[in-house]
Amino acid sequence: MANAYLTTEIQVAYWKESAPCVYPVDIAAGCTPIEIVSANIDGAVTELIVDNTAEVRAGAVGNRLRIHGRRNGTFEIVCKLHGLGLTTADGDTAPLTYLAELMGDCWGGVHLSNSTTITGGTSTIPVLDSVTNIVPGCMITIEDKTTPDKDYDGFPVCRRVLAVNAGTKAVTLSETIPFAVADGDAVHATATIYHSVHSLRDITVNGTYGWYISQGDDVSMQTRLDGCVHNGAIEGFSLGGLMTFKLSGMCGNYAKGEEEGLTYIADLGDPAGSPALTTGLDMTLSIQEVGTTAENLVEASAITFDTGVARSKRESQTPKNYRFHGLAGYSMSPGQTAATFTFDGYHGDFVAGLAAGKRYRCTMTQAGVGAGAGSLVCIHMPNAHITATPGKTAAGDNWGLTVAFEASESSDTTGGSNVDLQKSRFYIALA
Repeated sequence: MANAYLTTEIQVAYWKESAPCVYPVDIAAGCTPIEIVSANIDGAVTELIVDNTAEVRAGAVGNRLRIHGRRNGTFEIVCKLHGLGLTTADGDTAPLTYLAELMGDCWGGVHLSNSTTITGGTSTIPVLDSVTNIVPGCMITIEDKTTPDKDYDGFPVCRRVLAVNAGTKAVTLSETIPFAVADGDAVHATATIYHSVHSLRDITVNGTYGWYISQGDDVSMQTRLDGCVHNGAIEGFSLGGLMTFKLSGMCGNYAKGEEEGLTYIADLGDPAGSPALTTGLDMTLSIQEVGTTAENLVEASAITFDTGVARSKRESQTPKNYRFHGLAGYSMSPGQTAATFTFDGYHGDFVAGLAAGKRYRCTMTQAGVGAGAGSLVCIHMPNAHITATPGKTAAGDNWGLTVAFEASESSDTTGGSNVDLQKSRFYIALA
C-alpha cells in the first residue's frame, strides 16, 4: 500500500560545490537549509533514448528498453524576498546571507560594505566616519537617526556611490538623501548584487551548487541535485502580494532515493530566512533624469522588472568532469535589462523625455517593517531610457501611463577598480 506524504512538508538546503557534482560527505553538516515558498524538481529526469534496432516483426519496432542518456535537468525554487535579516554593528561587514549568495550566482557579483556613521557633509556628499568597503558603484543604506520625521523614522533609504575620497571620507552619491544629514546618522552595511559578466561566462569563477530536497519522511522522497547554476527573477509586484526571489535552476546530475545512493536525513537543520515583504507597504519609486541629483518620487500601480541575464549550458560530447553529464560548464546569454511602470496618473513629461532622448535613474525601494536595517530591498537602474511610446492606461477610474524602460551601462563613477560593479546595468541591494 502506498505511503501518504504531505506536500506541505518539505526541507530544502544547498551547498557550494568544491567541483561540479561533488557533494559533502556529510550533507546535513555541510549544507545551508533555507525557508522557501515552493520547490519543483519535476524537471530533474534522465534522458531516455529509443533503441532503434531493426526488427524482424513490425510490432517489435521501437519496443526495446530505452537507453539511458544524460541526467541534466531543470528545477525551480521560490524564496521569500527580504533584507539581510539583521542590523550589523558599527564597523562590521554585511554578512553573505543565503539570498545574497544565491543572487550572486544568478547575476555574477556580490559586494559587501561595512556599517559606519555620518559625521557631516551634505545630503549629496556626506562625510563618513569610515569608508571601509564603500567603493564606487556600490549601494549604501542611510538612516536618519538624529531627527527623523514620520516618513523616515525607521525607514532607511538606499543610494549608489559615485566616488569616494579616501582622505576626507566624503562620498558622492547619485541621488540626494531626502533628509538633512547629521553627525550620528547611520550608514548600514549593505549587500550589493550586480551583473558581473566575468563571473558568469565561466563557472570556475563562481562555481556550482548542490541542493538537497526532502519531500517526505522517507529516503524515497529525498533528492540531491548536483552541478547546479541558476537564473533569477524578482517577482510578486502585484498589489498586496509578497515579493519573491525565484530560482530557475539547471543541474548536471541528480540522485533520488536509496536506489541511487541516498540515505535518509531526518532533519537538515533550522532554515535561514525572514518574513517576506509586502508590495504596497513602505515602498517608494524615484524616476529622475540622469545627472539630476534630486529625488523624484512617483506612484506606480503596476511594475515589472527583468534583469535580462540568463545562464546557459556549455555542452560537450567529451565531458571530463565526474558525473557532469554532457556539460563542459555554464556560461551566460546576454539580454536586455528592462522595467515597466504603470503610473497612477498621467505624466506627459515622459512623452517629452522620449522625444528628447533623455536618460533616467530608476530606484525602487522597499524599506521594510519600520525597524531600521534588516528588511530593506532596493532595485536600482542607474541609466535607463524609454523604449516605446508611453501609452495611456486605465489606472482605476483615472488615466494612467505605462512607460517601458531599458537599462544601459553607466560611466558616471570615478576611481575604483571593479569595472563590473561600476558599470552594472542594475543593482539589487539588501540591508
